[in-house]
Amino acid sequence: MRPTSKKDNVIAEPVGQELVVYDQQSHTAHRLNPTAAVVWRLSDGQRTTAELAKLLHDTLDAPE
Repeated sequence: MRPTSKKDNVIAEPVGQELVVYDQQSHTAHRLNPTAAVVWRLSDGQRTTAELAKLLHDTLDAPE
């Protein structure tokens, strides 16, 4: 399973360790915590969910 890629009309702006994502079409904003921000950055529509999980684990240096 591959997650869908991000929309073209979305602006993502880092704020400290968090990420603010603004959808220009729906005029909605979301503040992503540091973990969700990493998921957002890694999600490109090309990686499988298994690949995302491995990258997330490696990026966050999570325990086994």
